[in-house]
Order: sequence, then C-alpha cells, then structure tokens
Amino acid sequence: MKLLYIASNRPAPGNLDLEAEITELQRLAAAASSSGEQVDFVFLPSCTLDRFAHEIERHRPDVLHISGHGSRPAIELLNSSGQPEHLDANRIRDLIGRDSGIRLVYISACESTDIAKALTGVVSMAIGTTARIADSTAREAAVLFYRRIFEGKTVFEAFGASRALMGGQHNNDASAALHAVGGTDPATTRLYTKPRLLARFVGTKTTPNQKKEFGLDFGLAGCPATTVQIAFFTDNTEFINPESASFADDLCWISRDEVSKGIVWESAACVSDGDFRLVACALTADGRTFSVCSSICDALYTYYTQYAPVSGPLTERALRAINQMRSANQVRSA
Repeated sequence: MKLLYIASNRPAPGNLDLEAEITELQRLAAAASSSGEQVDFVFLPSCTLDRFAHEIERHRPDVLHISGHGSRPAIELLNSSGQPEHLDANRIRDLIGRDSGIRLVYISACESTDIAKALTGVVSMAIGTTARIADSTAREAAVLFYRRIFEGKTVFEAFGASRALMGGQHNNDASAALHAVGGTDPATTRLYTKPRLLARFVGTKTTPNQKKEFGLDFGLAGCPATTVQIAFFTDNTEFINPESASFADDLCWISRDEVSKGIVWESAACVSDGDFRLVACALTADGRTFSVCSSICDALYTYYTQYAPVSGPLTERALRAINQMRSANQVRSA
C-alpha cells in the first residue's frame, strides 16, 4: 500500500501544525510494514500547485491525502510563487486525472465534502468534511482513520471511527462524508491487508476420529507476494511425543509453499481435540519478518466465516465442530 500525503503549507502564522500528525502516521506505517504488507508513506509538506499532478504521477499512490485550508467549494494550494490559489472540484479532478489508480482520496480541509463527492468520477472513494473543523480535530480524526486501516479494518469501519471522534469533539456540529463510485463498497473494501492466521478441517471432515481428534491445516492470510518461508508453531505441550528426538518436530511446522491469493497453507499439519495457541513467523525475500498469534479455534472461525469458498451445510458443520473443540478445553479446565 502506498500513501501519498500532500500538504500545501502557508508561511507562519497561518500554517498547519503537521508535525504531530506526520510523526504518528510514520509510526503507524512503520509498524504495519513490520507486521505484514509493506506500507510506503510519502510526505510532501510543501507541495506547490505546479508539482501536484507530477507527484501523483511519480508516486502512483493507492491513497492520496490532501491537507490544507478549505472553504466551500475550494481547497487552497500554494502556487510556485508561494501565493494561495483556490482549487474547485473540476480543477482537482483534472490534476488527478482518470488513470491515476488512486483508490481513496482523503481531504483534510474544512467544508470539503462537495469536492470529495465530485472526485468519485476519477477515483473509487473520497472523504471530505461537512463543516468547519479545528486543525487539531482534523489531525486526530485522520490518525484514527489510518490506524483502523492498518488494523485491517474496512474503509467504512475506519471512516465510522474517524467521524465519531470528529463529531464528539465538535458537539456533533462537524462531521465527514464518505463517497464511493458505483460498484465500490466501502463496507467490504480493505486498503491494507493485515496478516491473519487461518485453519481449516482437512477436506470436508468436520467430525473427529476415534480418538476424538480433528485433522487440521494451518494457513496465513495477507502474506506479501515475496513471502518465502513460514514457521507455524505452538507451545501446547500435549503435542510433545516423549519418544520424539526433538521438540521442534512436535511443536513446529515449516511451509515454503508459494503464496496463492495472499494465503500460504501447511497441509495436514496436525490433529487436535481442543483449542490451543498457534503462532506463525514469516520471512520475505527482501529480509522482512513478521509474526501473528491466534487460538486455533479463532483461526478456524476466521476461515469459515470470512475466507471459505463454500457456505451452507459445510460451514454449519464446521462451526459446530469449532464449538465442540472449545467445549473440550472448558471440560479439561473445569
């Protein structure tokens, strides 16, 4: 994911205080990159009007964030002479162009919702404010929005949190609006893929064997295409075989399979009769590492409710089997 942050800052005293916001966004982007998909955060604090279209073409961002002063129906950008110019929706549309590849434009400026709505003719989604808003509130709302995005939330979920914060700090006098072009559903669109552990029952066998054990495959979703190796492991001592030569053979499973649709599977990894903790550590070809932790029942539930290619009877049987595994742990701990 690539985020291009453009600000056209006036000289003091009318400038925007961007340092705190940028520092937090840089921290969030770095943390997201260390735990999965690479996030490229490009910050241009003094982008002038004559550079605007060039920088978009140069960086080809997924998300364009515009921070500036605004009043209906225009946003202020500085020209090459340092003088403010007011851009309406048509001029901004022309500067962005129809082939930019931008998925979302976030306009952090007062009264910018009409411009955001007009931009959906050239981008999939756009966010703008509906009233005048304090700079501090705009910054906090933007940071919260991107924090939710990097948590793997949908655009709609991230926007909802940001809008609630904005309204709460302005007694509901200020808000924001999310606009989307037809065919784009913000409620299902994720801009950042957060790695998540998955598990599935082997084949369609959602009933246990004679030992009341279930066969399980492990998976890791949201893997970068450059992922070369994943180590799945658990600290559940019930998997240790006293006659085994190495604990690693009992507690760890290595996968070097290629990423397919963002998921790597370790097939027929183990059998279990209850819930346990599972961890995955991944290595990419460019030397990045990240790790994810989950309970096996949560990983099963995530797969069958969000990733499984089939539904109906199989999913219903799978959910019953998951509850059976959770119950087995409750009985043992009672």
